[in-house]
Amino acid sequence: MKLGEIKLEALYLCFATPELCIDTENNETLCDTLFNLKNDSNYKDYLNASVGAINRCFAYLEAKGLVPKKALTVRKTEVMVKENVHVLDLSDNWDEILSVTGVYAEDESACPVEYTCLDGEIRVTGYTLPRNYTVIYTPRIQRVFHSTGESYKIPLPEEISNIIPYFVKGDIFRTDDSAEAEKSMETFVQACNELSKSITQGPAFLRRVYSMEG
Repeated sequence: MKLGEIKLEALYLCFATPELCIDTENNETLCDTLFNLKNDSNYKDYLNASVGAINRCFAYLEAKGLVPKKALTVRKTEVMVKENVHVLDLSDNWDEILSVTGVYAEDESACPVEYTCLDGEIRVTGYTLPRNYTVIYTPRIQRVFHSTGESYKIPLPEEISNIIPYFVKGDIFRTDDSAEAEKSMETFVQACNELSKSITQGPAFLRRVYSMEG
């Protein structure tokens, strides 16, 4: 789902007016519509507030464990060995990792190993060096800014991004109609609870090789 789509749908939840119903598949139309709405005194304050609301929603989704896990592979040749410690240096991409949830030694089968995380490194002790290590992690959701393009694709599955407008309405509409805002936030929370039961948290395997210098 695009950033501009979330903003428009949140506005439509607040004000069900025909002018907010557009073809969001067309990026030019989407961007032009949002540009015009930002200059409309009826909507500009809500659109400005929606950026912070969307980021707060991202933080909520992270805290509730609704961000699908990912996986990366570190090849045997890229693992630093210090005595009996295998060091997987992930410092270049550590900012995108919210938490590491598992490390597996890839040989004949995927075997979970004990590990510690410190300063962008994963350290594994007491194991024979496997062909590869696979790291399972929960990614951080990249935050958006006022300068972020309206056609920017939110890095979440559709079933999750589709409910974000309810959070946004609940956040930006509190002053105007607290009852409507509360109802919208309740809808969002209920949808999150249902998604937490149904979404498979298995990783979408992304093969990335981390080069280690020094």
